[in-house]
This record gives sequence, C-alpha cells and structure tokens, in this order.
Amino acid sequence: MTPEDLAQIAAVVTASEQRTAAAAAASEQRTADVIQTAVTASEQRTAAAVAASDQRTADTIQTAVTASEHRTAAAAAASEQRTAEAIQAAVTASERRTADVIQTAVTASERRTADAIQTAVTASEHRTAEAIQTAVTASEQRTGAAIQTAKDQTVEAMRDMQTEILRGLEAFARGNFARMHRLETSDADTNARITALEERVLMLETRPRPPQ
Repeated sequence: MTPEDLAQIAAVVTASEQRTAAAAAASEQRTADVIQTAVTASEQRTAAAVAASDQRTADTIQTAVTASEHRTAAAAAASEQRTAEAIQAAVTASERRTADVIQTAVTASERRTADAIQTAVTASEHRTAEAIQTAVTASEQRTGAAIQTAKDQTVEAMRDMQTEILRGLEAFARGNFARMHRLETSDADTNARITALEERVLMLETRPRPPQ
C-alpha cells in the first residue's frame, strides 16, 4: 500500500469523525433548546398560577413541573435516540466507505505489484537470454580460435616430426651408404686377389714338369 493510499484512507476517516462530531453537537444543541423552552414556559405558567391562587399555583406548579419533566425526559430520550441513530448511521457509512477505499487501494496495490513483478521477470528473462546468447557466442568464438590454434600447432608439430624423421633417415642412409661402399670396395679387392691367386695356381698347374 502506497503513502498516497494511506493518506486517502486517513482523510476519509477524519472527515467521517468530523461529521459524527458535528451531528452530536447539533443534537445536543437541539436538546438544550427544547429543555430551555420547556423550562421557560413552565416558569411563565408557574408565575401566572402564583398570582391567581397559592393552591392553584402549587398544583399548577406541580403539574407543570411534572409535565415539564416528562416532556424533558421524552425530548432527551428522543434526542438521545436520534443522536445514537445518527452516530450509528454515520459510523456504519464511514466504515463502509473506509472498507471500500481500503479494498480499492489493496486491489490497485496488488495489481501494480503483480504488473511490476511481471515486468521485472520479463526484463530479467530478456537480460538472461541475451547474456546466455552473448556468452555462447563468445565461447564459440574462443573455442573456434582455440581449435584453429591447436590445429595450426598440430600441423606445425607434424611437419617438425616429418622433418626430424627425414633427417634421421638421411643420417641412417648416409651411414649405410658408407658401409655398403666400403663393403663393395673390399669385395673388389678380395676378388682381385682371388683372381690373381687363381691365375698363379693355374700357371703352376699348367707349367710343364721337369723330366725325372
């Protein structure tokens, strides 16, 4: 409930109390006027009766006073009844108006609160969706960049490994070529010596023997 709603309720209650007080004051004034009028009339009738006769004056005074008391009591009772009814009616109307104002204020406050909550929830959902989309896009970009970097690094590493393998094979082949060349040269020398030996053996075998 907003301060404006509370101020409106307080103004309605204050106006109701003022109307109730004014009605009570008016009723009391009317009661006082009736009593004053009755007393004045009784006093006038009593004075006239005293001038005519003491006995009649006494009887008249007693009768007038009794009648005045009855009328005063009746007037006071009627005034009190009307005052009570007016106060009850004013209080009932004030309570009804106050209840209506409170109900209207509560309903409006609930509606405003529900609208504010719905607006806040919708805005929060939009901001959350945008944040998620931004985060996903940034993550995809970072992931793509990381994958491309890893791919480039992997290709570079594979090329380095190929280079090292080729260098190793080259060194191994160079050593094998040297050994094979040495073996081939050694074989040629060995073959030349064997050929020379075979020729000498052949010459010895084919040389004529001296006569015995």
